[in-house]
Amino acid sequence: MSTQTNGELGAAVSAAGRSAPGLARVVAIAAVLAGVVLLAFFQVNDTDVFWQIKVGERVLATGETVAQLNYFSSTFPDYPYYNPEWLFQVMLAVVHARGGWQGVMALKLALVALLAGTLFVRLLKVRDAPATAAALTLAALATMRSRLTERPQLASLLFFCLMLLMLEGARRGRPRLLWGLVPLFALWSNVHGELLLGLLVLFGAATGEWLQRHREGGPAVVAPHRLAAVGLACFAASLLNPGGVRILWQGPGHFSLGSILEIAEFSFSSPRDVPLFWVVLAAVLIALLRRRGRIDWAEAIPLAGVALLSIRYRREIPYFAMGALPLLQRALTAEGGEPWVRRAGGLAAGLLAAGCLIWAMRYDRILTYRWGWGINTDIFPAAAADFIARAQLPPGLYNHYNVGGYLLYRLSPPYGVFQDSRGAYPVEFLAALHAQHGGEASRGLLERFGVNTALIWSFEAKYLLPRQEWAVVYWDDRHCVLVRRAPQHEPLLARLEYRRYLPWGDDADFGDPRALEALAAEMRRNERERGAPSAAVAADLGIVLGRMQRYEDARTELARAVALNPDNASAWAYLGLAQAQRGDQARAQESWRRALALDPAQDIARRGLGRPPSGGMPRSESR
Repeated sequence: MSTQTNGELGAAVSAAGRSAPGLARVVAIAAVLAGVVLLAFFQVNDTDVFWQIKVGERVLATGETVAQLNYFSSTFPDYPYYNPEWLFQVMLAVVHARGGWQGVMALKLALVALLAGTLFVRLLKVRDAPATAAALTLAALATMRSRLTERPQLASLLFFCLMLLMLEGARRGRPRLLWGLVPLFALWSNVHGELLLGLLVLFGAATGEWLQRHREGGPAVVAPHRLAAVGLACFAASLLNPGGVRILWQGPGHFSLGSILEIAEFSFSSPRDVPLFWVVLAAVLIALLRRRGRIDWAEAIPLAGVALLSIRYRREIPYFAMGALPLLQRALTAEGGEPWVRRAGGLAAGLLAAGCLIWAMRYDRILTYRWGWGINTDIFPAAAADFIARAQLPPGLYNHYNVGGYLLYRLSPPYGVFQDSRGAYPVEFLAALHAQHGGEASRGLLERFGVNTALIWSFEAKYLLPRQEWAVVYWDDRHCVLVRRAPQHEPLLARLEYRRYLPWGDDADFGDPRALEALAAEMRRNERERGAPSAAVAADLGIVLGRMQRYEDARTELARAVALNPDNASAWAYLGLAQAQRGDQARAQESWRRALALDPAQDIARRGLGRPPSGGMPRSESR
C-alpha cells in the first residue's frame, strides 16, 4: 500500500472520529424532540385552560389585569378575584383567537420543546455526554407529563429551568449571568405565582455558598454576598406587576385552598400515585452517597428544599426533577473513569429514561390522555353544553368543580357558573359545598342560589336531584342535564323531558307497544343530542326493537353497536337473537361465541349455543 493511500486512510479515520460526537448530538436532539411529541401531543385535558382563555379575553377587552371581580360566576359575581397570571392569559387568548385550539396546542408544544431544549443544554454544560443528557431529559419530562398542559405553570417551569441554567453558568465562572435573572423575575411575576419557589432556590443557594465558605472551610464557587444581592434584586423585580407584593402570597393561598377541595396536584406524593418521583429521588440519594461525604451545599440545600415540597405537594415534582438532573449527569458520566464505567452510566440513564417513558405512557392516570389535536371530549361536557345553549335552558346553572372552567368558557355569558377552579369564591362556600355534596344541605345551596338548571354526573342524577323535583332533559354516558320542576318550566319540560329512557334505567312497560315506541323514539333523540354515534344507545335501541319483533331493524342497530364497540358482550348476545329470528343460524352462532369469549356468564349466548345457564349475572350490559 502506498504512503499516499495510508495518509488518505488516516485522514478519513480522523475525520470520522471528529464527526462522531456531532452525529451523537444530532441523534440525541432528535430523541429529545421525539420525546416532546410523544409526551406532550395530547388533546386539551385540563379545565383551567378554558377559563384562562376567557379571562385573557376580558383583559384584552377591558384592560383590567390582576384586580377583577368574579364576573363569570352566578353565585358570587361581586367577589374580588386576584389574577396574577394575566400576561400568559392574554397570550393564550390571542393565540386562540387566531389559531383556535390547534394554535393553543402548538403554543404548548413550542413551550415544552423550549423547556426540553433548556434541560438538554444544561446537562451538556455539566458534561458533554449527549446520549446521557438526552436520556435524563426524557426521564424528567416523563415525571412532569401531567404538568405539560396549556397553563401558566408551563411557562413557570421554563423560567425555573432558565434560572437554574444562569445560576449554574455563574458557578462555572460567569457571575455576570446572575444579573440576567432580574428581568426574568420581572417577567415571571406577570405570568405565574410560583416565582416564589425561584426566590427560595436563589436564597437557598446563597446560604449554601456561605456554608461552604464559613463552615466547611472550602472556597465558595460564587461569592455569597453576590448571590444574596442578586436575590434581593430579583425580589424587587418580582414586585413589578399590577398586584405588587401580593404575588408572593398568592401561591401559598392556593395550597391551603387545595387541601380544602382535595385537588390532586396539591396532595401528598404517594409512591403508588407518582412512582416516577420516588425513582428519581432514589437515584439522587444514590448519587449523593457515591460522593462519600463531599457535598456541594449550594446545590444540596435548594434541592433538598424542593424535594421536601415535592413530597408534600405533587405539584412541585417537575421542579425537583429539573433541579436533580445535573447531579445525575455527573454521577452517570464519571469523568476520568474507566470506559466501561461510563458505558454503564449511559446504560443506566437509558434504562431510567425507558422505564419513565413506559410508565408515563401506559400507567399514568393523573389525567386522561388522548393523542391528537383539539379538546378531549371524554372529559369535558361539550355535547351537554351545546344542548344547554341550543335549548336555551333557564339560567341559574349548577355544575361540579372540575367542569366549571369549561362551562365558563363555553356558556358565559349568558350563563354564570356555580363554581370553578379559579379560587374566586369564599373559602367557606367551597368548603361547605364540597363537604355537603350529595346531601340535603347541598340541595339547600341550590335553592339559596336560585339554581334552575344542573349539569352533573349521570350516575348520580337519581340520588342528588330527586325526580319529583327535577326532570332529565339531556344525558350521555358521563353527564346529565336536569331542569327544576316549576310552573314556568312546564312548556320546556313538555318538549324536552326524558320520561322513559333515563341514565339509571327505563320505566317502559314492555308489554305495551305504544310505550316501546315512545322508548325507542327517546333513544333515537338521545343519540342525536350526543352529537356522535353511541354504541350504548345503539345496543339499547336494538334490544327494544327486538322486543317489538322488528328483528331486521334490531339486527341493524345491534350490528352498529358491536361495530362501534366490539367488546360489548350483551350486544353480541342480542345480535345473535336477532340473526336467529331472521333465520341466519350460522351468523347467530358466531355472535354468541363472540359474546361468550367476552363474558362466559352471558346466559343468552349460552342458551343460544345449547349450553346450561351459568347461574351468575352477566358482567357486561349494554350500558
